[in-house]
Amino acid sequence: MLQSDWRTQYPDERCLMLQDGMALEWRVHLLRRDPTRLPLVGATLLLGFVAVYLMFQNLLPAVVAVLLLVASISEYLFPIHYRITAEGIQADALTSRMRLSWQQARRLIPERQSLLVSPLLAPSRLDAFRGVLLRFAPDGQPGDRASVVDAIGRFAPGLIATLPNMPVHREQEGQDTT
Repeated sequence: MLQSDWRTQYPDERCLMLQDGMALEWRVHLLRRDPTRLPLVGATLLLGFVAVYLMFQNLLPAVVAVLLLVASISEYLFPIHYRITAEGIQADALTSRMRLSWQQARRLIPERQSLLVSPLLAPSRLDAFRGVLLRFAPDGQPGDRASVVDAIGRFAPGLIATLPNMPVHREQEGQDTT
């Protein structure tokens, strides 16, 4: 059942109410967040197209090269949809679908604008390849740092205990913690 007022509060974001509790669903589009990189991306795609075309003197390999480059940066170019439910977490992008159940999740790794949910008990170089990266939405929207940590705490309270100190918000820096 849909929450009645989510469309008026957050027209671009979604927050669904499920039978077993609140599921958090949001979208992050890195291109809209940082459009200053688009000229560099365009120049790289053009350079790749020209270089492969000059090398093979054929249009097909050049188009394939551009498609491979677009696929490799698809998380920047296209939106990523995230969902936290009672079953686990998922991140769906154009070229990838990552899912992790709460039974598989072992550790949380905070990063500056995201949170990595890892299935590995100990820190490893494989964390980036085995875990699911949850990028935060802007503050005050579904999917911001507070709502993501709250949703994980609701569905996997034992997992929150593995969370080292989160980076301090700017408005909390001046507060006394004693």
